[in-house]
Amino acid sequence: MLKSRLPPAVIVAMAMVTDTPLLAQKDLWTVGAPPTPQVYYTLKITSVSIPPNTTPVEFAPLDVGFTLSTSWSDNSAPTEQPVPVRVCPALIHEPDTTCADIPALKIGASRSGTLRAAAPPAGKTSVLSIVALAPIHVLKTTNESKSRYKMRLDDGNPVLARDSTSLRVTARYDVAITGFTIDVTRSTTEDTDYISLYGMVKSNPPRPSAADNPKCSFQQPFLTWCIFSAEYGDVRDGWHPVPRQPGLKEVRVGPYDLVPEEEDGLGFVFQIENMGGRIQEVGQEVANIFSQLGGVALMAYGTESGKSSMDKSAADLGQAMERLHGQMFAKCDGEVARGMVMVDNKVMNNQPDLTLERLTARTGEFTYTVPETYYFNKDEDLICGKRISKYRVTYTVYRTSWRSWGWQPAY
Repeated sequence: MLKSRLPPAVIVAMAMVTDTPLLAQKDLWTVGAPPTPQVYYTLKITSVSIPPNTTPVEFAPLDVGFTLSTSWSDNSAPTEQPVPVRVCPALIHEPDTTCADIPALKIGASRSGTLRAAAPPAGKTSVLSIVALAPIHVLKTTNESKSRYKMRLDDGNPVLARDSTSLRVTARYDVAITGFTIDVTRSTTEDTDYISLYGMVKSNPPRPSAADNPKCSFQQPFLTWCIFSAEYGDVRDGWHPVPRQPGLKEVRVGPYDLVPEEEDGLGFVFQIENMGGRIQEVGQEVANIFSQLGGVALMAYGTESGKSSMDKSAADLGQAMERLHGQMFAKCDGEVARGMVMVDNKVMNNQPDLTLERLTARTGEFTYTVPETYYFNKDEDLICGKRISKYRVTYTVYRTSWRSWGWQPAY
């Protein structure tokens, strides 16, 4: 909490000062002569609207209560001069944030109010700030049938007072398979592909996305932690975007909330399978196995951030799925791509640029293409005309809480 001091007849034009002048007005918004005594402004945050047992998401709206008080340096000074003041969040973006106008604050009095602020960027001790501003004059603009007023502040420092509080703030993420490239199909000329994706927050203690081991949804829409066998269709060699065309379902899971440097990371396992037409017969049974084995693999997994792994945990998943294919599907059916990814939420090996925070801070998303994966046909035979399939899978991590305007506070 800072006090701002206003010496008479002086305008201080500095970027950041605590002693700042207020110009007295002949009427509410007209510049006039400054008052003779010095005026002190004290701003205090009294409340922030965060429900119990919750963590605010970055840039989400928060109602902030405040009290602004004023006092003369000379106790014998007059107390009846009304002064207009505007209290705003330091991070301003209309209409996501709002200010509170106090059109006639008497010197020596105090006023309480509420404004709408945006939660600061994610962090363990993110700073939420509000400021009291000195309105120099107002521009009136007409928009159709209604008028509205906008504040235009002096080129000098308009901040009369400031207060801040620290908050624990989370970022929110989704994960999606956004495309794949086929260099060689598993079948002779054409595969019929289905895509599965399962993600979790890796932390201690485990988050619900890991601890509850959620069942995979069988071809269910977005907003779940696990999607099994989302139908893509017939494919040949080349690039294939996901979704196949605008308006179709995404292969996307989430949301996942992580506070930078608290949880270990965001992990996910993906799989693409060539499965012909029998998936409807065995879908939920195989989906349950995929979610169980995928969860075990992710809990045991850790590697360089953002890269795909083919370690033993992932291999166990692949072998189990392949055994199911051997029992249930035709010779050319089977896995064509699989991988596990862990994107670190903490700085590891002195590599801060490889954390979720850094990878998504500039644009709100991070895309990576997993190197080529090879799969032999079952029994390493040539019944499908080729010994191996070659796929490269592209995924994207979306920071859905990201806002382009949220990184440069106005004050």
